[in-house]
Amino acid sequence: MKKIFLVAVSIALSAVAYFSYSKYEQRQFMEALLPHVKNVSLRVANSARYETEADTKITFKELFEKLELDISEVDKHLIEVQTISSPKTAPVSDPVVTYLKASQEYLRAMLQKYRKTLAFSSANDFAEKSLDDLRTSSGYGFDFAKRSADQAIKELGKAEEELSAAVPELRATTEKLKAARATLAATFPADALIPVEQLDAVIGKNSAKPGVAASATH
Repeated sequence: MKKIFLVAVSIALSAVAYFSYSKYEQRQFMEALLPHVKNVSLRVANSARYETEADTKITFKELFEKLELDISEVDKHLIEVQTISSPKTAPVSDPVVTYLKASQEYLRAMLQKYRKTLAFSSANDFAEKSLDDLRTSSGYGFDFAKRSADQAIKELGKAEEELSAAVPELRATTEKLKAARATLAATFPADALIPVEQLDAVIGKNSAKPGVAASATH
């Protein structure tokens, strides 16, 4: 009887030790993932400033370069996280991978929106110039100016449609990122994640409404 009791105690202690070691391994793995989560969160938070803050003093060229670099860096973090992950660590690593992928999609959607914003701005400037030329033209030059103005207005309409499509796409990817953040918040500290209020601000700015193309530009 005593032997059976000792065996039971030994099994129980082994189970406790295994559980404790498993929890230790999980904490160590989360510590390994934390720098990747923090880095990507910081990149997304910084990019959100260009959506939510006025007068950020950055050119389109600089913004495009920054977003392209951020997208590339997120890809590196994704590869590193996937490299150190395994089926055993999936409960911890899968939400992180989802969060990083959602962050990358968000950055790509923002890059697309601002490319379309620049295209819309350029088309608008060209349309205004073409209409000015039409107003001051006469004689044989009028027909050419009329064709140019018609083409410019057509291109402006296309640019506005493309920008209008990019706006809800950014909102959708931001909502997806917010959902991924909520899942990750169950296991990772809040200061390692993108502030919810920033994501809400981006969602609010890109809510679908009439005249969205015009309001999308700074």
